[in-house]
Amino acid sequence: MTSTPGLGAAVEATGCDDVATGYGAVYPVALLSMVIFTIVLSVI
Repeated sequence: MTSTPGLGAAVEATGCDDVATGYGAVYPVALLSMVIFTIVLSVI
């Protein structure tokens, strides 16, 4: 859900920008989760 090329393909396939709403909602959560997961792995 956070693949920029995938977003481009989805926008092109649907012909509208409505699919970008899901990308905008999931991307910050995924980014923060990745940072927190990396910190947890480095502590263990």
